[in-house]
Amino acid sequence: GEGVRIGFYSPVRRCLQTGFALTLGQILAKKSRVLYLNLEAFSGLGGRFGEETEGDDLADLIYYYRNLPEEFEGRFQQARRRINELDYIPPALSFTDVQQMSEEEWDGFLERLRQSGRYEYLILDFSEALQGLPHLLSKCTRIYAIQRKDPVSQAKKKHYERVMKELRHDDILDKTAWYTLPQFTYLPDGVSQLAFSELADYVRGIMREESEVHIYAG
Repeated sequence: GEGVRIGFYSPVRRCLQTGFALTLGQILAKKSRVLYLNLEAFSGLGGRFGEETEGDDLADLIYYYRNLPEEFEGRFQQARRRINELDYIPPALSFTDVQQMSEEEWDGFLERLRQSGRYEYLILDFSEALQGLPHLLSKCTRIYAIQRKDPVSQAKKKHYERVMKELRHDDILDKTAWYTLPQFTYLPDGVSQLAFSELADYVRGIMREESEVHIYAG
């Protein structure tokens, strides 16, 4: 069967979306097989993962998927990295390759990744730089959106919701859970430390609330 896809996307920019996604992924990975993919144009994560820049990244895997599918499996196994128990593919340094992916290609590529690692969950950290963002969001079981209470943020949220309705994507709005994050007194710099932070306690609370929808069964 399909792996569960959990999307992170908000029209309100960069209020801890990636930290939230990585924290949830690490918590989930204690019990399940989970892959995190960052699909932002400029993730800024290269250094934060403590990566040396060698080795394949997401753009390389896309290249193999499109042009040398017979090499994909081996390349995937080499490219895959870990933070605690969470698997991830290093984000694309060059985003243009990622932007050129069509909806159909994304469907095939994500399914191929899921099968390659036998993943039960894919955590997808989105940005509007992607072609076919509504399509990708509509394929998620759950979408987490972080909001702020200020008027500009609320206006962006309303604008986004109106666009989704016009695109006949009420399904996306139905699957989206909006959260206003509290002020955390301290957030660690190291990505692997997020799983032991105040943010992790907050995310665990959300996952408990949502366990009745059986997204995080088990």
